[in-house]
Amino acid sequence: LFDSAVNFGVGPAVTLLQRALNFLGKSDRVATNGGMGTDTMKALNIVLATPRNTKALLGALVSLRGQRYMNIMCDDPTQRIFAVGWFSRLSVG
Repeated sequence: LFDSAVNFGVGPAVTLLQRALNFLGKSDRVATNGGMGTDTMKALNIVLATPRNTKALLGALVSLRGQRYMNIMCDDPTQRIFAVGWFSRLSVG
């Protein structure tokens, strides 16, 4: 999440987290408003309570970040020069 915030800004990074949490459906749906409020924290804590769900959350976040990079490059082909660096950042270890 920190790396996403560095790349996209805090609001967009939190929005990616909120989308990922909603995809997993482990709690009530959270608003995708870019704010790290109590509903987002509650949903995050539910997911982080289980290692399998944590791994799924990381996978969803990586996928959403990759999608965002692709959208940036589709919207502005001059940004393709950053593709290798961006996609190498997506490794979750």
